[in-house]
Order: sequence, then C-alpha cells, then structure tokens
Amino acid sequence: MARQWGENAFSLDNLVICKWDINAQEFTGDVVSLADGMTFTVEPQADSPTQRGYGKIKRKATVLTSANFTISAGGIDHEAYAVMVGRASSSSDSTPNRIRTTDVYGGPAYQLPYFGAIGIGYTDDGGRAIVGFKSGKLNTAPSYTLNGEEYDYNMSEAEGEIILPDDDLLLRMVEYETGADWTAPTDATTFLAFFS
Repeated sequence: MARQWGENAFSLDNLVICKWDINAQEFTGDVVSLADGMTFTVEPQADSPTQRGYGKIKRKATVLTSANFTISAGGIDHEAYAVMVGRASSSSDSTPNRIRTTDVYGGPAYQLPYFGAIGIGYTDDGGRAIVGFKSGKLNTAPSYTLNGEEYDYNMSEAEGEIILPDDDLLLRMVEYETGADWTAPTDATTFLAFFS
C-alpha cells in the first residue's frame, strides 16, 4: 500500500513547552520555544501481563501506562530550562555586559514541575508533523556537556516521564497536509487547544 500524505516526517523544527498544573489539569504561564532543539523522542511504556495455561501463553494484555521522553538542544536555553526545572531565570546589565542566571536547588522543598511539550517537524511533502504530551516531568535536571577534548559545541539533554493526565491522553500526533495550516501555540490557552 502506498504511503499517505504526511507520513514521512523529518527534522525537528520547533519544540514548545508550557507549565502544567496537575491539580487543576490546565496549562499556566508562558509558552517557551526551545532554542536550538536537536531531538524530541517519546517512547511509550506499557504493562504487559500474560496469562498462561498448560505451559503456553494463552492471553496477553498490553496497557499503555506512561511514556519516557528525551529532549536535547544545542547549548542551554535558560527560559526553557526554567520551565522544566521550575526556577526563574534572570538577566542583568546591558549589552555587551549582560549576565543571565538560573539557579537550581536540590532537596525535598524543590520538586521539579510538570510541563507539556509539543514537537513540530516537517514532512517531505510540504506538511507538518506534530507530537505532544500534556503532563511530563523530568527525572532530574537537564545534563549539560562542555567538551574540552575537541572543538565541539556544548549541548544539554533532559530525560523524563509522561504521567497520564485525568483524561488519559498519553500523546497526541497530528499531521497537516499543508504546513501553513499549523499555528504554534503562543499562550497557555492555545497550548491546551492542541490537546482538545
């Protein structure tokens, strides 16, 4: 069978994130676009018990329970980092002496927040492929690599888990035949609208 339109996605064009209030089941705060995004990977997880009888597997249940995700980017984006770790980023002074600071604290009083993410890619026939989740949380703060062995740009990477929201929507995947029909969310309301 021939492929349908929009099925051959390539490249990550944009990744937007927004804070998720797990108690109110809504997005809050600003939508932040990850600068220099490199990868956005989502791997669904499932419980898969089997029923045995007479030495054979007779039945199998596969229940999607969560998903693991990875986000990587060139350099570090302080705004996106602040949303993912729940800390404010601040800037001071003026060009050419600006200073940007994001402090990350540990301990039980500093829980990492929930957030949603929407990754946007191109399709090879002019469309857009979009994958998003509502309720994810990092396993730890993003790692940051400075490479002194060879001349290479630094990168940051974060891994986390998608937690099922109250409506059990694990992922949403949408393909637009015409790329111009897609409009990226700009605030918490339009971010939520992607999942409606």
